Amino acid sequence: MIVFNQKMQFDNLIKNGFEKYPNFRDLTILAKEWFFIDKLDENSIKSQLFSFCVEKVTTFNEENIRKLIQKVMKKLKVTDKYTEIPEKLTFFKEEVEQISKIINKEWQKIIFIFCCLSKLRKSDGIYLNSQNSMKLSDIFDLCGIKKTKKEQEFYLYELNKANLLTVDLKPLLKYHPVCLRKEGEIALEITPSCDMISELLKINGTPIIKCLRCGKEVFKTNNRVKYCPECARIIHIEKTMESKKKKNSCI
Repeated sequence: MIVFNQKMQFDNLIKNGFEKYPNFRDLTILAKEWFFIDKLDENSIKSQLFSFCVEKVTTFNEENIRKLIQKVMKKLKVTDKYTEIPEKLTFFKEEVEQISKIINKEWQKIIFIFCCLSKLRKSDGIYLNSQNSMKLSDIFDLCGIKKTKKEQEFYLYELNKANLLTVDLKPLLKYHPVCLRKEGEIALEITPSCDMISELLKINGTPIIKCLRCGKEVFKTNNRVKYCPECARIIHIEKTMESKKKKNSCI
């Protein structure tokens, strides 16, 4: 999961703990808040990180956690400020035109998200590695595309082959969207969020309908779309429960 608001993620961690287990990204967010905002010293931060893990996780490997905290502190030393997320991501006319020309809609979504995340990082591309909060699965989640890890890797291979993505293998794996530009005529500005793909759907002129259950606006990406994702999930659960009841009544 990509974090678009680190302060919000910090508050969520303090309240609810880790989503699954202690990880580099979340521990770094905690350490940054305590270092840059609360002005704690290094030893106090290391102590608080370990205590937080003890409090929020029932079982874990102490040696692995301490090694992970050491990596977090090492990164903290070379970080000069608390990470700021830009309020808007600016797309230039030439970028939008190049993205719109991509015929394969799934490829188009992937390139668009690569551009969004590159702009989010104020870079010409994004790193995908184990020490970064960015994972390949995050890209596909933002696109709304469900694929296995091998299929995801094959997609990137195909995009590179089609000259839509270039790749740096050293010093770290970095992907560059070819359509990215440094300047030009501004075409649109979007807010960084988990729903950035909706901006691409607007560009493509995807029809908008109202959810039959709650009335919320939803993009009609195909003829089967009648509900927003949340209502669709609830209706699926209700139908599954109803089906089970019918089967049980027939026994």
